[in-house]
Amino acid sequence: MIKDFLQVTFTNRYKTVETRPFKVMSFIKFFIVFTILVFSVIGLITVVMGSVPKKGSGLASMSVLYGLFIYIIRYPLLEETVFRLWLKPGKYNHYISLACCLGTLLYMWIRYGLDNIFTWYYYIVLIAVILINKFTSGKDNNHFRLWMYISAILFGFVHLNNYADVLSIDIWKYPLLVFPQLCLGLAAAYIRLRYGFKYSVLLHSVNNFIPWIMFVLFAASR
Repeated sequence: MIKDFLQVTFTNRYKTVETRPFKVMSFIKFFIVFTILVFSVIGLITVVMGSVPKKGSGLASMSVLYGLFIYIIRYPLLEETVFRLWLKPGKYNHYISLACCLGTLLYMWIRYGLDNIFTWYYYIVLIAVILINKFTSGKDNNHFRLWMYISAILFGFVHLNNYADVLSIDIWKYPLLVFPQLCLGLAAAYIRLRYGFKYSVLLHSVNNFIPWIMFVLFAASR
């Protein structure tokens, strides 16, 4: 799976990505290597940049079960639908992704109004990207690699919203701050194209489980 990921993502070996049977052990190996590499780079980035203040995640005010639902089920399912369901042509894929984007904007408007204008602009750009993909990709999806990159970049940079006072941070630091999400975006896009949507949700859920369980264990030890 690791070799195939590199070939699909960074070489021109494949013109299209055909679906293959999902193998649990290959997935586990892929996730372990992915996690080790990402956390190693995060350590280096932290040494170079130091700590950057983040907004509160809200986990502290949640019960364990509710936090589990939000971070392991709700966020992965919603974000995979918005950022990666549409990567593969399907009868309703684009419409479902668009509906989730519009539903997210409606929820934000009801709950927060227009306070977070950055996120509003961001989702409008994402909606435009999904529509362009819908009407230009065709059934063969020959430009899948370009859309993988676009999806990963959009997914990564929307997480700048996790940081407090992001406009005061030097722009060159942005890719470093969202490096883990950029990597997850590429990995999940590959899994979505090669094995199917439900497995990209699984990858996202397992990825979110690590910081969630670390937070729970840390809170329990205090």
